[in-house]
Amino acid sequence: ELCTFALQLYVGLSCHKHALSCIPEEYSNYPIFLIIDDTLQPKYGTHFEDYQLVFDHARHNGSNYLKGHCFVGLVISVPVEIEGKLRYLSVPVGYRLRSRGENKLELAANMVEQAIQEFPTETKAILLCDSWYPKGAIRRIVSSNPKLELIANVRVDTKLYDLPHAPTGKRGRPAKKGRVLDCHLDFDLDTQIGDYRVGSRKVMTNLFPDPIYATITTYDSENSSSYRIFISTIMPEDILLDDQELETFCPEIPEAERNRLLPYCLYGFRWAIEVIFYEQKTFWSFGKYMVRSKNGIESYVNFLAIAYSSVQLLPFTQKKYAHLKAESSQVKKQLIGMAIQQEV
Repeated sequence: ELCTFALQLYVGLSCHKHALSCIPEEYSNYPIFLIIDDTLQPKYGTHFEDYQLVFDHARHNGSNYLKGHCFVGLVISVPVEIEGKLRYLSVPVGYRLRSRGENKLELAANMVEQAIQEFPTETKAILLCDSWYPKGAIRRIVSSNPKLELIANVRVDTKLYDLPHAPTGKRGRPAKKGRVLDCHLDFDLDTQIGDYRVGSRKVMTNLFPDPIYATITTYDSENSSSYRIFISTIMPEDILLDDQELETFCPEIPEAERNRLLPYCLYGFRWAIEVIFYEQKTFWSFGKYMVRSKNGIESYVNFLAIAYSSVQLLPFTQKKYAHLKAESSQVKKQLIGMAIQQEV
């Protein structure tokens, strides 16, 4: 049964379709996330296609650079019910190996566009990404596709502007943006969340022509001048959640501030792609490919993504395996693998 299910995913490359089918009817109004990020895989042979020296911002090997491959990954995260509670199930949609000269933004935008085209007409998704991606091709696809919204961290040098003033009736074209905002002085950083103070408001940017929602976080210290900026193309009032649902998404936020800071809370779901990268590299032999061609490497890592997705989705599509819903992907892998060996 698992092999048949995996074959369906492989032939149709439709992990996201199967993931969407797992959403219970009562959770149909909950947000669906697409998460984009890249990951590095060190390799120690020089004969692999597109083997290159890449910048390693995490410094996993004590150096700023790493020899190997760079993969761009796309993950879908959907609401499901596990033991009577709302949980989000995340599975990889696919990977692309970045060649020399290729733009990661173009690769990511192409993957997002292919996935969003197969969504049902009424289905919308929120794209989550870190500060590398909200520009270029990603910005264009978010602006042009009504099915897609964006919540992202952006660079701290991103200009934020006040909303434009109402037309005065005088001659001349009215300004499209207000004055430049100061992230410390023009945001009310009056909400305490852990060690951080948080503030938010509607602003204009050079990234999008329409107003967006910006959230500023700064470390709770008198001497701290550093801050982070998060933007959302969807306004909090457009995310339709009641008080109980807001508590589920924002348990650490004061009740009076939950609706206002909802986009900032939803950004936390981006971490799901980091968990998948870790699990696939640690338990699913992601980096153990020996094939040398680009097509062979991409086929290998995408086949692993299909196997991973099959194990994650099977308990939600077949009642026989429903008791495995709450288990980790590693436990599911072991139990289902033993069942396959027994059948063979």
